[in-house]
Amino acid sequence: MNENLPTTTVVSCAKCGTPVRLKEGDSEGRCEACNSLVARNARSPATRGGSPGVLQPVALAGAFLIFAAGVGAWAFGRTATPPAVLPEAPQPRRGVVLPSAPASEPVGELAWVPEARGPLLTPGGGGVENIFGFFRVWNGRSAWTSFAGAFSGQDLKPLWRSEPLDPWLVRRAGIVPEAVLVGKRIVVADATATLRVYLLASGEKDATYQLSAAPTELCKPPDPSAKVWLALSDAKDVAIDLDTGKSLPQARPAFCPTALRAVLPSPRASRQAGRDDGSAAPVCQDEFRNLFGHASCAPAPRSPAGKAIEASYVLRDGDLSVVLGVDSESPHVPAAFGYGTSGTVAWQKALPLDATTKTREEVPGMAEVSGGVFYVVYDKLYFDSRLAAFDAKTGESLWDVPVPGSLPRPGSSDGGRGAVRGIVASGSRVYVTRAGGALDIFEAKNGATVGTLGNQKM
Repeated sequence: MNENLPTTTVVSCAKCGTPVRLKEGDSEGRCEACNSLVARNARSPATRGGSPGVLQPVALAGAFLIFAAGVGAWAFGRTATPPAVLPEAPQPRRGVVLPSAPASEPVGELAWVPEARGPLLTPGGGGVENIFGFFRVWNGRSAWTSFAGAFSGQDLKPLWRSEPLDPWLVRRAGIVPEAVLVGKRIVVADATATLRVYLLASGEKDATYQLSAAPTELCKPPDPSAKVWLALSDAKDVAIDLDTGKSLPQARPAFCPTALRAVLPSPRASRQAGRDDGSAAPVCQDEFRNLFGHASCAPAPRSPAGKAIEASYVLRDGDLSVVLGVDSESPHVPAAFGYGTSGTVAWQKALPLDATTKTREEVPGMAEVSGGVFYVVYDKLYFDSRLAAFDAKTGESLWDVPVPGSLPRPGSSDGGRGAVRGIVASGSRVYVTRAGGALDIFEAKNGATVGTLGNQKM
């Protein structure tokens, strides 16, 4: 502090309390309020026995702080009660993935897996079978999730579905998902080494088996036993008793069907296709593409003399045989002829009923013989494919209907998106799988459309 600056002292008037400033060296001063004389050493009434009448700066500062705190407390008390603090969302621990919400199934976001074996037809209500098979559901974000599940045959609504299956469901060469009904249980092979067993009515899991390799074929005995036979991709064959859970090595039993059952050539599939030396039967490997049906395929015998049909292959179901080929005269439209029980040709005809639109001049690759009826898909130019039904004994035409959304694409190795991939027939309905995720269902008696499971977008 500069010593040359004059200092002053403030003393309160003893009579009225008004502050009186006394200069340095003054022993007294006069109050401007009441004109009273104020001495330097006079006691201030405001100090109430404290230090002499000097108002200390520290005391003033303290009073101000107390005042400010009081004002703040009063203001805080007048504000609204603050909202409760919400707890933080749980964070995943390192290396642990929290489960996400179940994926919803919006309408039109279910896609059937046409490459999988099926559909598997199971007992249902209302005189129609229920449908079991493999499908994908869009998760609403970025991926499809694979499932196996059952649908009602009456209204095509879902009944139940499995837990998510292997995402590489149909991407293993020579192995496709397959299921078989054993009593009241469904045995499911999803192209991995895991075999799952579900209760048919509820979808509740009954058992899980870890195998040495993925199954390539499933079949069951005709008796009501709870056994299933499996051919594995590591060339092992095994039988499992579902009641006891025991498994034993077992060679291929006689009760397994003889239909062609492999996507890629294999010794087992080649023998079923009619070649004893284990080599592939090209006509059944390349031209016949319906691997879902139960009729067996074999190279066609030589065309009968005088028959204007270039035969390609034959489908056999018991005593019935139907030969597929094309008309030897131009145009080479799809044609067929059938053998009777005596082994002689019982009928022959061109397959298209409508000659007003052109037909693709090639042997149909999708056909089935079941329950005495011959079902076949043939392609039109610039129009959807056709599904036709004939009496396998007489060749009489029963019906011929379009397969909507199945327009073939010339130049595509697999027919393009929407092309027919397989036919499964029962006594009451015909099921057609299409590329793109659709399962079309038709009435077996007249070809009327029942509906479609899945959509055409994948």
